[in-house]
Order: sequence, then C-alpha cells, then structure tokens
Amino acid sequence: MAGTERPTTFVTWAHRASDWTAEQTDEWQHTVHRFARALREAGVDADIDLFHQHDDAVDWTRYGTLAIEHADTTIIAISRAWRERWEGSNAPTEGAGAAREADALHGRFDADQQRFQKTVKMVVLPGADDQDIPADLRRVTRYYITDFTRDGMEDLLRTLYGSPRYVMPPLGPVPDLPPELPAEPQSELEPDVGWRGLRVPVQPVDTALDTVPDRLGGPVLELQLHPPVPVPNLPMAGLRELVSDLERILSAALPPLSPLGSRSQDEWQVRKAVEGDVASVRSEPLLRGAGLGVSPDFPLYIDVHRDRTVVIAMRLRRDAISAKVDDASLQRIAEELISTASGLKVLADDVVPLLRLGPLDSVSPGDPGTLQDGSSSATFPWMHGGKAKTTGTDSIPLGYLRAHVAEVTTELVAQLVADLPGCGRP
Repeated sequence: MAGTERPTTFVTWAHRASDWTAEQTDEWQHTVHRFARALREAGVDADIDLFHQHDDAVDWTRYGTLAIEHADTTIIAISRAWRERWEGSNAPTEGAGAAREADALHGRFDADQQRFQKTVKMVVLPGADDQDIPADLRRVTRYYITDFTRDGMEDLLRTLYGSPRYVMPPLGPVPDLPPELPAEPQSELEPDVGWRGLRVPVQPVDTALDTVPDRLGGPVLELQLHPPVPVPNLPMAGLRELVSDLERILSAALPPLSPLGSRSQDEWQVRKAVEGDVASVRSEPLLRGAGLGVSPDFPLYIDVHRDRTVVIAMRLRRDAISAKVDDASLQRIAEELISTASGLKVLADDVVPLLRLGPLDSVSPGDPGTLQDGSSSATFPWMHGGKAKTTGTDSIPLGYLRAHVAEVTTELVAQLVADLPGCGRP
C-alpha cells in the first residue's frame, strides 16, 4: 500500500447511458453508492464522486484524474455506459468526467503496463454483465459482486488488503521416488477393493457416553465422509447456496407420517442454517399419527463442513435393531446414506468413510472431537453401560466409493458390528 495504514481506492463509473430511463439511472447510482459504502465499512479508504456532489470546492475537471493518481488502486464499476466512455463511442456532449478518467487509465497503460495491471481492478455489480467489458480490458482482474456483505466481497477485499487466502508454503524435502517394480499377479481370492492406507496411524477413541434416552423414537446410523488430508475450504457463500440443495434432498426423502399415508405441509418441519463453518439441514416431525410406533427410515440430517466433511444420518426402525445389531438392516441403510452423501459435489478426491451408531441425544453429529485420524467413538446406552468404540477405516478414492457402494458398505458394517461390545455376527 502507498505508505498508508489502510488501502485507498477510487471508484470510477459512468452515471448513465443515453437510452437509460430515469429509473434505470437512479437504480444504477444506488447500486454503485452501496458498493462504495460497503468498501468503507470494510475498512477500505474508498472515494467516489457521489461523496462530493454538494461540495462547491471540488474542481470536477481535475477531481477524477487526481483521484486515480493518488489512490493505491482504481476500481472500475463496469457498465455499458462506462464501456462507451472507454471506447470513445459515447455522444461527445455526455459523460465528460468518466471519459476523462478513462483517458487517464489509457495513459497509465501506455506509460507502464505492469503498474496498470497491478493498480486497476474491475467489479461487475448487479445490473452489469460480461458484455459490458471492453475487449482490451479483459486482462484486468474482475470480481463479481452479488451482495455487499464482507463474505460477498471477500475476494476483492483480500486483493486490496494483500491478504491471500492460501499462502505458498515452503518447499519440502525431495521425496524418495524409486522405480516401480512389476506388479505381482493378483490372487483370484484377493479382490481389488481399492482401499489405500491412511498417512497416520489409526488411534481408537474412547469417550464417556451420555445415557439420556432418545426422545425422538429410535437409534440413528450416521455416515461421515472425511477428507484424509487438508483440502481447500468451501467458501461461506458456497455453504449458503448449498443449504437449498440439501433441503431439497432431505425433503424428497421424508415419508408420510399420517396412518393413512397422506402428506400435508404441517407434518414435517425442515430446519436449515449455516452455523459457524457448517451448512446444515434437519427434519423434525410436527405430529405423530395414531399407531405410529415404528420410526420410518429417512435421512434425518445432512451437514456439510467447510473442510468438505459430509455428515448424513438416518433413523432406524425400532423393529430393525435390538441389542444384537442386524447386519442386513445396517447395510441397507448405509448404502442409502453413502449414495446420498457421495452424490454431493463438495467432497474431496479421497475420503475416509465412517459409520457411527447411537441415539440422537447422545451422538453429536459432525463433532470433530469424535473423529481422529480415521477413528470414531460411538454410543450404545442400551448395552454394556453405554461404552463402545469403533476402529477407523482407510481412505478411499471417491470415484471407487461411488462405483462400489455395496462392497464398501459391506466392509464398513462388518467393522462396525465387529467392534460392538457383545455383538458378533448374527
């Protein structure tokens, strides 16, 4: 930054096009003003002619060109009208101020192309689009601003403040890369399951369990698909957009609660929210029909974390699970969970699949404290004093998981059942 504590920027824009109505002109002025205000509210020392409209001391013949020269960056609020000023195709009696500022930017490009590239940015605000960008300005970094929150302007703010989201790490040591020997013929008794080992040892987790009974009617089988290594975080704006997709998935899976099999809008309540770094949707029954003693199988909640961990759970029927877990019922439900979760377009290339089992009240869905290096704690209040632990699984390519759901589910359920205290194969 040019010797200042905060970045300074000047917003250049064109007030109107010759064929705009008064309403279009007012709306565009309001949009540009909101953008400039949002910059200042985010700590950027932003200037624009709108802030000086009633200042008689301003020399408008020099205001824009001096502002461009003194600011750290110039931000072009692109529009068809500004494009006309840049290209010189506007009526010669219109837009002298914006045309003068465009000429100053032309001069900066001719004098120093590197400085021009570094100091000139472009924003596409609501009401503008890519067609408004001059062909010879497509080299300029552009930012699409759809809302004026800090999240909505995060990429632009990071550029102005020089605060990159991803910092280049130092170079690591040169790896040992010996030549690969020819593979041994694979035994017919040893199928290719496609699993790869975790990069760190799996350490089982043993957690004291909450024995509060489940108030909502039945155990819950939860699937977690967790990236085995750090991956780029999902943006907060992406999490907010994802909530609507998750809501559609959950709503489509909800069964009727009425004994007669009918659906009504007041039978289910779907709660959706972005809390912290988690996009979450959950369902709650608003009424229970007479004789509904068995909970139906349906996705109960879906959580997506910024680190691309997906957590999805389904309630189990009371008659499908007892003190001795039934493999077939767990496998059928787990297949549905994997198919739903792996269909989301947010997962990493590799994932660690985990199954957990317990009552809703005593399992915290998506709690990172229960997932350590591929190992998960689970809760079973109805057996052995409520203590249990499950071993971890290896990482697996996401493509293999999607193509071999049944095989992966069989192994996950086998691991889960084998680790349950007092439970063997039925």
